[in-house]
Amino acid sequence: MGERLDSLMLRTLSTADRLWAPPPATARSLPAPVGTGLGVGSTVGGRYRVEQKLGEGAFGRVWRVSDATTGAGFALKELLPAAADDEGAGGLAAEFVTLSRLKHPYIVGVHDYGELPAGARYLVMELVSGEDVFDKVKRGPLPRDEVLRILIGLAQGLHLLHARLFVHCDIKAENVRVTTKGDPKLMDFGLLHQLGTPATAVQGTVAYMAPEMIQGGVIDGRTDLYSFGVLAYEMFTGALPFQADTALDVMQQHLHATPKEPSWFLDLPRELDELVLGLLAKDARARPASAAEVAGTLARLAGTELAPLPVSARTSYLYAATLVGRAQESQLLDDVRLGLKEKRGAAVLMSGKGGEGKTRLLEEFRLRVKLDRATWAAGQCRKEGLAPLAPMVEALGALEARTPEELRKQHGDTLAFLLPSLRAKGFTPPAFTNPQQAKLAVAEATTAWLRALAELTPFVLCIEDLHWADGATLEMQNHLVRTLQGAPCVLFATFRSNEVDRTSIVYSTIDEGLARHVALGGLSRAHVDELLRATLDQHRLAGPFVDALHDTTKGNAFFLIEALRAFVEAGELALGDGGWAATSDAVAIPRDIDDVVRKRIQHLPGDLLALCRTLAPIGRLLDHKLVAALTGLAPEQLADRLDGLVERQFLVRQGAHHTFSHDTVRDRIYQDTDDGDKRAAHQRIGELLERKITGAPAAPSQLAHHYRRGHDQDRAADFFLVAAREAAAKQQLLEATMMLNEGAELLEKSQRKDRQTMLVTCYDMMAGASVATHPPSCVKAVGRLFEAWKDVDPDRVLAMMAAKRRRIERTPRLLRRFVEDQPGPPKPFDPATRDPVMIFERLQQLSGMQAMALAVLGEAEGAIAAAERLLKRAPPGSPHVAVASVPKILALMHMGRTVELRAVAEQATAIFERAGERLPPPLRIFWFLSLYLRGLGEALAGTQLWEAPAAKALALAERFDLPQERGFALLPALVRACLCGEPEAFARAFAAVEEITRRLGFPHVLNSRLRLWTPTYYLERGERELARATSARLEGMAKATRDSWIATYAAVYQGLDALGEGDLSRADELLKTACEGARAKKLGRLTTALCARGELLVTLRRFDEARPVVAEALARATAPDTGTPYDEGIARRLMAHLPDEDAPAHLQRALALGEQHQNTLHEGLACLELARHHARRAQQGAARSFLERARQRFGALGNKLQQQRLAELEAAL
Repeated sequence: MGERLDSLMLRTLSTADRLWAPPPATARSLPAPVGTGLGVGSTVGGRYRVEQKLGEGAFGRVWRVSDATTGAGFALKELLPAAADDEGAGGLAAEFVTLSRLKHPYIVGVHDYGELPAGARYLVMELVSGEDVFDKVKRGPLPRDEVLRILIGLAQGLHLLHARLFVHCDIKAENVRVTTKGDPKLMDFGLLHQLGTPATAVQGTVAYMAPEMIQGGVIDGRTDLYSFGVLAYEMFTGALPFQADTALDVMQQHLHATPKEPSWFLDLPRELDELVLGLLAKDARARPASAAEVAGTLARLAGTELAPLPVSARTSYLYAATLVGRAQESQLLDDVRLGLKEKRGAAVLMSGKGGEGKTRLLEEFRLRVKLDRATWAAGQCRKEGLAPLAPMVEALGALEARTPEELRKQHGDTLAFLLPSLRAKGFTPPAFTNPQQAKLAVAEATTAWLRALAELTPFVLCIEDLHWADGATLEMQNHLVRTLQGAPCVLFATFRSNEVDRTSIVYSTIDEGLARHVALGGLSRAHVDELLRATLDQHRLAGPFVDALHDTTKGNAFFLIEALRAFVEAGELALGDGGWAATSDAVAIPRDIDDVVRKRIQHLPGDLLALCRTLAPIGRLLDHKLVAALTGLAPEQLADRLDGLVERQFLVRQGAHHTFSHDTVRDRIYQDTDDGDKRAAHQRIGELLERKITGAPAAPSQLAHHYRRGHDQDRAADFFLVAAREAAAKQQLLEATMMLNEGAELLEKSQRKDRQTMLVTCYDMMAGASVATHPPSCVKAVGRLFEAWKDVDPDRVLAMMAAKRRRIERTPRLLRRFVEDQPGPPKPFDPATRDPVMIFERLQQLSGMQAMALAVLGEAEGAIAAAERLLKRAPPGSPHVAVASVPKILALMHMGRTVELRAVAEQATAIFERAGERLPPPLRIFWFLSLYLRGLGEALAGTQLWEAPAAKALALAERFDLPQERGFALLPALVRACLCGEPEAFARAFAAVEEITRRLGFPHVLNSRLRLWTPTYYLERGERELARATSARLEGMAKATRDSWIATYAAVYQGLDALGEGDLSRADELLKTACEGARAKKLGRLTTALCARGELLVTLRRFDEARPVVAEALARATAPDTGTPYDEGIARRLMAHLPDEDAPAHLQRALALGEQHQNTLHEGLACLELARHHARRAQQGAARSFLERARQRFGALGNKLQQQRLAELEAAL
């Protein structure tokens, strides 16, 4: 025992010394801070300004700080260098983690945790007005009623702490603060331990230390109750129960002495003596069983029943301190975090439905990352409108602030194109030759910067809510995941799985095996029970009720907790001495999450509900300055109401601001708010944001969002156009198109004077932005512009232009410069112009865009009609003829008219080549397309590629610095490899095009064409999973853009997959749909669809139905205008299966076509069918000969599926 006491005494001398030390000096008389450089006027974490020192101990100091963003006051606890070893830092970290999970009005709140430049750790906590019990007791015993009130509140706080399986271990007068309202706040959780911790691992303050702590026993909640008893004795009497000259003597008294009864000092009831002395029992088993029991006894001694906590306090209990049902996910994230400490990086995407726990799991991960002293850089996507890349800029800004100056100089100018903070520091974005080049340069610079930064400091880059992300943010997220492989950093993102299509590029890096996927689901029945136990201490809810909760909520944690809160607020669930229990047997469980949130809203006090309704139009994130300006409330009044909503878990604090606890909460409040009130709020928010009330310019898209929902629709339209221009300048063309559509919708209804000019501006921008990203919008925009300029007579304009040319030709050569248009850079089109020539020329360009859009959509006839109109008005032999031919070429390719395609393409290419470098830059893309489309048409026909067009197309893309077109130039080789089943050529071409597609952020047309033909390759090799996934992605693309060409391909692939899986009815339905769609649009892929349907009917041995289908396919495949050797080979192999057909002739022709066009796959398939034919006729020699030829072809291709089929036939022979 003596050794134990000596050891403990040495550990506790520093805390014991404080018992007899003189009162601390005032803040003004304290010595200047040393060691950390922190003092009055300092700024911590770029946010907290130090205003006053509040106190200092052996291991730390406490400062009053103000938040530079909100002006709110906080207490900042700083760990001094003397205590900054692993144990001291760990204690502060534990305090941060614990307090972040405890939500109670009588426990101090925590806000932030971090590290000073000198390495010292700090904790930012709630600033509690009032004074410590220590200071109050110095003046003598406290009034009995005041003591009872303090002790009752403190006991209630301890009850929550113990219910969370923690023991405070340092209950004393200095750690209990009494607010100006008279409520207690339990402070200083640095010595906190789990229940059941051996006392050998515990420190404390000697005057309050329980016997089991001294003796090395196991501590639990009753250990805190002993210290609570010491504090109660001290408050009632003004003196500590055990006093001596040394710490050792005080410990001996704790073990053996019996203090005088409190009533010895002053008049107190006998029951109070019994309670206090019972709390000071040497044997923990003789003390009260729980803090809840103590609170109840104190209330009775006060002469009243224990007053129920306010609803806000009762619902604050409803928070599970531990994660439930997420052990596997937590382990994965721990592995990621520990890997980061060992300089191993990772990419993680976490998904789940709303309310399944993404935010909570992410918060746990964030806390642990901060405790590991890594940088947490986060950005959040929001549905209420943000500028493209805004979430990524938000996250990268936090990393930029931690970048050393030397590294910043290396990449600062290029990154300034992306980060405003760098422009503010004097960096200047370079001039780029085109937007695509700028986009690539910024992406590459971002990768280089982050890779270098990761070697210097560990960080986590987190983007939340990708389901609301703009395309630019998704592109950058995927780019970084791909290019930072191997870098010692973590890329993290979250999204709602029920709001993201499985074919979305959100899943791209998961499908590529580059990112780990943490997919959350609902909790099991057992986990729901565990969550209830973690949330409701000692609950007495009946099993059938818990069953019903699980069945109704489907294990959705948010739904379940919200339901419990609703029960508490409605008085249907109450906390009693025996724990939580239903107050009746008829508690109705809300039917869905909306129902439960609505029920909770009904129990909000009027002032808090009014504030919620005011805030809901802002969105989920509530900027403090905006909230203050919008509400007009006095700072203290606003703070009280925000605190009230936080206590009720309608809001949560997020740094300097607040957010709604969940989108469902915000959405329900918003939907239930009066429409007029919402419009007024949105209008006011727009005005405040436009005045930069938050201290920074608002994104135009954000202003458009609010004005559209407010009263000023014209202002909204203006900002939609501004936002669209910004997006287009950054090559975010799909975002620009969507915003232009919204702006156009408002302008169509407007009565403004400049309505017509604004509409022309809007649709003119839309046509250019959407031709490749959203073709339906391009078709619509050009149609509207034709209506707007319907008074312009093309024939009259052409006559005027011809007359002008004749005048110029008649003018002497020396004087022509006075009448000719002078060379120079092209002037931008003026939407307000009434010049018929300018309008006509613009209509010509727009007609070309419309024709291209129609062709992309598979509207081949419409595209050809539009192209013919253009050709009719173009001067013969001019570049305009070649430009107008390009959409016609594309339409002919879609229609499968390969002969005509080749002729038109040759004519257009010749015109472009004659113009050469004199061709204006805007027209060079059409030169490229004429070459590319010719090569693609030949590849689709199954003929050998003519190398000249492909080589010239690639050379043009290189010469004119067209990154996306480089990818298109490689597509004919990819198509050829897919149709011929050549693995090496396929892998080479696919990798090259995919790399370009990734670097450019997956532009729609290139991305869709990259994948359009790959299922053919996968299906012939038996790689059904790849074929299925790609077909599903193509189907999603077709639906998004109403692209009938892609839709036909997707249906054919899905039908063939269903056929291979034996799902014949689904295959029949899909292939019928494909044939009908292709026939209606007159697409050349009708031949492919007919062949696929013919294969199904032959498999089903429905030969009578198969014959006309296959015959039509063969007729189309051999027709002069639509014939293709690829389709002919397939059709002839099918014909060989039909009765009464000359099978050998068809198969020999198919074999000859394969040999002629060097299609090794088709050679092998024809040989395999010939072997089967001869085997059926017992012609063994011929059968084996063709089998050997087939084996050679399939072996060269490494096609295991066909080799297996060949082996099966060989075994039968």
